[in-house]
Amino acid sequence: MPNNIKTTWSGYHADKDNLRANIWSLLKQQGVAIGDLQGHIPNFVCSQKAAEQLADLPIWQQSKAIKCNPDAPQIPVRSRALKDGKR
Repeated sequence: MPNNIKTTWSGYHADKDNLRANIWSLLKQQGVAIGDLQGHIPNFVCSQKAAEQLADLPIWQQSKAIKCNPDAPQIPVRSRALKDGKR
């Protein structure tokens, strides 16, 4: 799928541009996107469930600190990190 969408991050890495466009397209096609998709980390249905699955991973359980973006779909990840005592 060609990437016709231009964002702040466009043009640096063609593979990443195409991957972003593909993911945005899939989210839209599957009807799981919440709000605007393009140009940022899009919110999606079941982000809470995704955070729970992330917390089940051994790498999550072993970590003491995480880096999490302030985007809406990552709110459950940030909440879980605080609950689990992570920095």
